[in-house]
Amino acid sequence: MLDEFNEIIDYAIQNEKDAYKLYSYLSKKMNDQAAKKLLADLANEEKNHKIQLENFKQLGIERFKIRKVKDLKLTDHMVTDKVSLEASPQELLLYAIKKENEAYILYRELKESVEDPDSIVAFDELSKFELEHKNKLERLYDDLFNRDN
Repeated sequence: MLDEFNEIIDYAIQNEKDAYKLYSYLSKKMNDQAAKKLLADLANEEKNHKIQLENFKQLGIERFKIRKVKDLKLTDHMVTDKVSLEASPQELLLYAIKKENEAYILYRELKESVEDPDSIVAFDELSKFELEHKNKLERLYDDLFNRDN
C-alpha cells in the first residue's frame, strides 16, 4: 500500500513539474501579452500544486487512510501523445489542455480513493484547480486560434 501511495503521489508531482515547465516555456513563446501572463500564472499555480503534493507525501500514507482499490488506472491518465518544444503554440496549447484534463481526472479518482475528510477536500480542490486551468487554456486557445468564429 505504501509503494502504491508513493507511486501515485510521485506521478502527480511529476505531472505538476511537467505542467510548470510547459507553461513557463509556452509563456515565453507567446507574442500576446495576455497569453504570456495567463501562462506564467498557470506555471506558478502548478508549482504550488507540486509543493502541496510533496507535503502530502511527507505526511505519509497513514494520514490518508487510502481505501483498498483494485485498480487506480494510474497509467490510463498518462499522455501518450508526444509533443516537442519546437511545436507551434497552437499544438502546445492543445497538448496542455489534454494534460489538464488528465490531471483533473486523476485527482477526482484520488479523491474517491481516500477516506480522510481533509484528504478528500485537498484532492477535490486540486481537481477543481486543474479543471479551471483547462477552461482557461480552452478560452485562450479559442481567443488566439478561433478568432474567425
